[in-house]
Amino acid sequence: MVLVNFWASWCPPCLAEMPSLQRLAQGLAGHPFHVAAVNVDETPRRAVEAMRRLGYEGQIVLDPDQTIFHARGAKVLPSRFLIGCDGRLRFQALGPPEWDSTGVSDETAPAPAIVDSARVDPIQNHRTPRWTRFK
Repeated sequence: MVLVNFWASWCPPCLAEMPSLQRLAQGLAGHPFHVAAVNVDETPRRAVEAMRRLGYEGQIVLDPDQTIFHARGAKVLPSRFLIGCDGRLRFQALGPPEWDSTGVSDETAPAPAIVDSARVDPIQNHRTPRWTRFK
């Protein structure tokens, strides 16, 4: 599976979730799971500097002209799409979840458990993300 995460360095919720995305990827090492952090509409230098400041060590994909962002149907940041091993869209979500919170990396928990266990920083005043399931 691939979790495609669209982000930008000027987006506080995007930056806030990066450490937990990295912990999720590390926690699922050895499983068929990968995080692709797609930077939207920024220069490579700006994207790399933002990730370096956060200590993010995962893969960064650059989308300077928003081609991937629009092709995927994303409209806001952050936006996430979980692509199954068969290449089909399984889930999509908006909002800043904590990816490594209870139940998220539990192999027996379905991906929508992320919604139930998501923690949102009240200072950011964002809603808990809602997953849309695709069959």
